[in-house]
Amino acid sequence: MDDQKEALLRREKLEQDLALEVRACLKRGRFNYFTSYLLRLVMVLSSVTAGLLGFAGGDAQFLGGVALIPALIAFLSSNMKFQDKANWHYRKAEAFNGLRDELLYEVPCPISCAAVAAISNRKRECSDKMNFEWESSFSMETSISKLILPKTNGTVPSLPEG
Repeated sequence: MDDQKEALLRREKLEQDLALEVRACLKRGRFNYFTSYLLRLVMVLSSVTAGLLGFAGGDAQFLGGVALIPALIAFLSSNMKFQDKANWHYRKAEAFNGLRDELLYEVPCPISCAAVAAISNRKRECSDKMNFEWESSFSMETSISKLILPKTNGTVPSLPEG
């Protein structure tokens, strides 16, 4: 009976961990989604404002500043990838919610520590996979690492004398 109590305690702890992770992912996903949406809205509004000011003969410096906003937002959005990050968080939440459902509704009774450990192991594998995806898609080094550098054939180029 002690094994059954231990398995129930582990299941409850893992279920709480999964539920917390799902809530956190959904919160981060919503933040990234609404940030992306807000930036697109500001981009459209500033573009329309710049066009209207141009037709109305507005101040050139102010008009130039407003006209720069869409370009700056496009640069920010393409580098920060808010929509892609939102999708990543939603996928992770969905994966962890699936593991939580399996833990609560699909593990045979009486529950065993081995069954809880198997789901915990799948949670860790899912986290590792998602973290690798994040690092390969969203890290700042990703852009730099994809640069094509000239080949040196193993030699170090010498600096010109002078």
